[in-house]
Amino acid sequence: MEKEGFSEIRRVDITKADVVNALRKAKEAGILEPDSTTNPEAKEIQQLVTDYRKKLDEDAKKIGTIEANLLANFEKTIIHVDSGYDDDPIYVDEVIEWLNQDLATAEGLGELKVTEKIKAKMTELEKKIILR
Repeated sequence: MEKEGFSEIRRVDITKADVVNALRKAKEAGILEPDSTTNPEAKEIQQLVTDYRKKLDEDAKKIGTIEANLLANFEKTIIHVDSGYDDDPIYVDEVIEWLNQDLATAEGLGELKVTEKIKAKMTELEKKIILR
């Protein structure tokens, strides 16, 4: 895998696109489980993912709304499937279960915008499982 200077991206500057690109490159390089590998480059990318998740939490806290917290959790949940790690139906099913828990929370709090976003993603992922 070609080194792209991921460690140079400061946490405050991390975007979803940075993380998606890093994870896609990892997958193209044959790193199929970036969370559980000892590969140094995968560890660097996983640190980027961890920093991105922290940034989402920090941003949601600054905004200070329930919607922001729910959306941050949603983004943390889907980052791997949005990066191409969606070809394992067992993993995708786990993500759907996590989203289902988030959906119950959003519905219980009356957050309709978040509810619709979660439902749409669940439908998209369920279709991927069916097509496999």
